Amino acid sequence: MSRYRNFKIVLFCTAPNMINLTEKQLLRQLDWFDKYSGCDKVYLEPYRDGVLIPEEQLEMLIRVFKSRGVEVSGALTTTCNDLTPEHKEKVRFSGTYCYTNKEMRDYLVTTVEYTAKHFDEFILDDWFFTYCTCDECRAAKGDRSWEDFRTDLLAEVSENLVVKPAKAVNPNVKVIIKYPNWSEAYQESGYDPSKQRNIFDLIYTGTETRDTPNSDQHLPRYMSYSLTRLMENYAPGRNGGTWFDPYGCSPLEIFLEQGYLSAFARAKELTLFCWGSLYKNRVVRRSVCSSNRSTRSSTRRVRLSAHRRICRRTRRARIILRTSWAWSAFRWNSRPTSRRTAKAYSSPFRH
Repeated sequence: MSRYRNFKIVLFCTAPNMINLTEKQLLRQLDWFDKYSGCDKVYLEPYRDGVLIPEEQLEMLIRVFKSRGVEVSGALTTTCNDLTPEHKEKVRFSGTYCYTNKEMRDYLVTTVEYTAKHFDEFILDDWFFTYCTCDECRAAKGDRSWEDFRTDLLAEVSENLVVKPAKAVNPNVKVIIKYPNWSEAYQESGYDPSKQRNIFDLIYTGTETRDTPNSDQHLPRYMSYSLTRLMENYAPGRNGGTWFDPYGCSPLEIFLEQGYLSAFARAKELTLFCWGSLYKNRVVRRSVCSSNRSTRSSTRRVRLSAHRRICRRTRRARIILRTSWAWSAFRWNSRPTSRRTAKAYSSPFRH
């Protein structure tokens, strides 16, 4: 049962993290996550960067998670190595696809079908974009701007190479697209929520703001909230959740604020990326302690604040009381002591 009422804690499991885990190791690591962060659901990735988890290993992972009451969905990162010698000449970014190349398009369909075969829901990591400027892309682009070309291309890829092949293998599958945190460059890299919201079943929001002044993106901290609300308005009721990571999160409060703001934005899921980076990581271990400590501290602060208010009021009352007594004593000592003196004393005021 989830430890939170309004959202689920989800862990993202990359293929390199999970491919060599034994059942005993998986159970031990899952116990650690249960203790510190909780684990209501996992996004289990069978493929990333040329690493493919064999079916036997994948089925073991699914079985163990489900035996512990953890909901299991799939994931897919659309990156690949050079498939042919000619691909070395392509101008790609960190393994992202050239979606105009036939070999890469066929390879993408293969990984999509493998994922859809094992899961009724899977999410695309935010490396779905393209920045390729190879000769094939330039020829396909024609006279269009790069923004128009890439948004049209990625919409076509989303429908024909991802969603349709996935549903052909598994008609019940739901496909989720996760949008990155750099919303200012969506169209330049091919993302277009106005088109893709009608292609995918759900969308997802990246809320990794990290260390604002010291990171290369300089993302404002409040973006973890505002981008979530923006994406919810793109696809009302179909924004599946938020996703953040521990990278560049020093001091610890940065990691916690990503989670707090994502939760305040009413995200249905808080996805923590990723299993290998978070296991035995101090940001997870200390975040729970900090949350508990902050709860105790807030209660203590409330009590202390009330005590201080009472003390201030008491001191104020004492000052007023002392002043009134002093004034009364002054007036009493200043009054005449005989009727004759009193009459003489008061006579000027009567005139």
